[in-house]
Amino acid sequence: MKKMSLANALFAVLMIAFVWFPYTRLFMIGFQFGDYLVFFLAVALFISSLSVFLKSRNKLDLIPLFVSLSPFLFIAISLILVYFNIIPFAP
Repeated sequence: MKKMSLANALFAVLMIAFVWFPYTRLFMIGFQFGDYLVFFLAVALFISSLSVFLKSRNKLDLIPLFVSLSPFLFIAISLILVYFNIIPFAP
């Protein structure tokens, strides 16, 4: 594994922790700095993993590319759950 692939893996782990795990979530909790941080990490991870994938053409380098889209997936899932009244709109 190259150094850039390891950096992408580290960014991907941070992205998953900041978006999906409740105890480390910084995204969509009413904390604006956390939202900015997650979107900045998402853009940085997307650009770096796309450049690594285009250089190496290794299929394992696609995983951080898909993880970089996780904030948008989180928003889409939340909107679908609110639309079908599975979760309430406001507490």
